[in-house]
Amino acid sequence: MFSRGRVARVDVREGATKTAAGIRLGDNIPKVMEVYHGRIEVTPHQYIPEPEGKYLTVKSVNGKRAIRFETDGDRVVTFYAGRFPEVQYVEGCL
Repeated sequence: MFSRGRVARVDVREGATKTAAGIRLGDNIPKVMEVYHGRIEVTPHQYIPEPEGKYLTVKSVNGKRAIRFETDGDRVVTFYAGRFPEVQYVEGCL
């Protein structure tokens, strides 16, 4: 995703890419919660109804960057990382 002429966010929807902490597509929610313990904000998913769909968002210490995991109730189905608030944009474009 570009914002103001710069890369603001990178989305991962397939493949074996993992975060610096080792989380990848298909990992279960308890693993994400353990790896990012105490740093996760859980919010309802825009398109996958509760209780299954959730966003798990982890902000950097300064709040300027974040990783957001989309889940289907059991596992990570996509994730994206970059600037905050751009990681919160649901549609993936501006």
